[in-house]
Amino acid sequence: MKTLNEFLDEQMKNPEFKKHYEIETILQEIALKIAKLRKTSGLSQQDLAEKLGTKQQVISRIEAGNQNLSIEMLLKLSSALGANLKIDLETAR
Repeated sequence: MKTLNEFLDEQMKNPEFKKHYEIETILQEIALKIAKLRKTSGLSQQDLAEKLGTKQQVISRIEAGNQNLSIEMLLKLSSALGANLKIDLETAR
């Protein structure tokens, strides 16, 4: 029986799987940061939605990692949450 890490290492050899895995990982990291900033700011999902001129359901999808975000939306979110947006690229290992 394979461990989870062994299974994942094997799956990462598939370029299509690797691409989707990396996208989902980034979306989840962003989602968690947005939810944390929102809660730290004392805002409900509805409050944040109103600041952005959108619906609470959109914020829910964002915080669940189920919304692919444009840079424009990330800038709006960071502004509404009083945060700075930082996008970083690193040399591949």
